[in-house]
Amino acid sequence: MKTILAGKTVALLFLILTILAGLSPAVQARRIMEYTDNEYNYTFKFPSDWVERDVVEQSESGDIRILLQGPRANSIMVLVNSLGPGREISKDHFESIPNRNTFVEQMINYTVNQIYRSTSLKMNASRMIVVEKQIRPSETGIRFYISTLHFVNDVPLGLAGIHTIPFGEDHIIGFVMSSILDSQTMDDNETFKQIFNSFRLINERTEAPSSFFGGMLDTMASWFPFMGDLGWKYRAAHPISRSLYLWLPMVVLLFLAVRYGKIVMRKHHWRFRKLH
Repeated sequence: MKTILAGKTVALLFLILTILAGLSPAVQARRIMEYTDNEYNYTFKFPSDWVERDVVEQSESGDIRILLQGPRANSIMVLVNSLGPGREISKDHFESIPNRNTFVEQMINYTVNQIYRSTSLKMNASRMIVVEKQIRPSETGIRFYISTLHFVNDVPLGLAGIHTIPFGEDHIIGFVMSSILDSQTMDDNETFKQIFNSFRLINERTEAPSSFFGGMLDTMASWFPFMGDLGWKYRAAHPISRSLYLWLPMVVLLFLAVRYGKIVMRKHHWRFRKLH
């Protein structure tokens, strides 16, 4: 019972610390700006300390409408890619397609290869992981969400985006964010969620959040064991220290399991008997 209570206490403490990090004064003090593109009719919000950069070279994946650079390696990029003349899709036409989810999944796979995999190659990443792919509901267009993880010199970099094909238009708009995944990024999690979820077409109402640094970072933290500063310390540590880091928690858990098992056995008066 004590072990269970201790586990719940640790989980509650972690939750409180996460909430406090999201409400840090540094995050709240940032002034929020809004960017609107009247040619392609989309808008999003961003912190005032993010700087617009000149685009020296256009991407092969489409026209870069804006590039914003935040602290460290954080960035926002909006890509617009033409689908070709006569390839507009009306809302009625899209909703009449019986296997429309299959069509959108094909668009998702194409976008993964066209944008995320090609970007991973340009960054010389050792590997790329597609963390999540979602078809998002929208009244104004075909929308989907992609999040990926890239390892550049063993540094984890998150790259994700919301991609929208407006009904009746012959282009696709990609709102893509990137950031190094470490403890400092975790501290700015709420800011990143606000930025990412602010993207929308001008003529649509605010819809359900698409997550990115909400869902993506939370997912990373749950299954990527050496996130952030702890990861760098782990890789720089002595091999003996690494072994202790890996095996000591398992030994402790095994010890607690045995202790708990003995308590249960005493409670139910269970005993091991030798077989004759």
